[in-house]
Amino acid sequence: LQEEYKLPILGEVVSRCSNGWHKELVESLYEARGELPVVKGKTMSCDCFYEGQGRLDGSICEYTAEDKMRFLNKVYDLGVRNIEMESCYLGAFGKRVGPPV
Repeated sequence: LQEEYKLPILGEVVSRCSNGWHKELVESLYEARGELPVVKGKTMSCDCFYEGQGRLDGSICEYTAEDKMRFLNKVYDLGVRNIEMESCYLGAFGKRVGPPV
């Protein structure tokens, strides 16, 4: 639950900040939603489809449905409303190269 993206560069792990998306960008995207139901909140980014997202349907699952719900409730209380795999990198990359993300 770190707001950073870690990537190996030349054999060393580099950490880049990925939090605090530009508020004007967030508002602009929110206003562009039209009639679509959109909820503003944090997105949790994972390195995998199954275990990192608390899914129970992968080939490896070493936690219970109760463990999953305990974790999902914890991240919900922290403001997470979405789980996926790309936004952490996108946020870190944008902050590094300069566009307002």
